Amino acid sequence: MRLTVHLARLLRDVARYSVATRRLALLVLVVAGFVVILLALAAQTTAPLAIYPFA
Repeated sequence: MRLTVHLARLLRDVARYSVATRRLALLVLVVAGFVVILLALAAQTTAPLAIYPFA
């Protein structure tokens, strides 16, 4: 949960910076990175549940 809060704050700060400096590419890059992180966390959480029936 702490990681999620920290990532949300980081995303908020980067969004404010990108709006202030008008750098949309920075915001797009950070959002894409967070999507990859969320996919990795989801895979890490669901992998044991998916493998368990076959073990």
